[in-house]
Amino acid sequence: MSREIPGPKVNDPSKAFGQYDLAPITDRCINCEESKKIIGTITLGKRSGPICVKCFKAYQNKSET
Repeated sequence: MSREIPGPKVNDPSKAFGQYDLAPITDRCINCEESKKIIGTITLGKRSGPICVKCFKAYQNKSET
């Protein structure tokens, strides 16, 4: 009764990372609507999209208080 344990290997490397994980990308931020370096994606209300480093840090500090 041996059961195979899944290993750390990723079957499809293209699905291992998110859209903004591999390289710095310049896109329009969903919060400030300026073209800046994007750090990730975020959902604000019913809108979802890329967020820049400055807005991400400001949003993160706002959530801590």
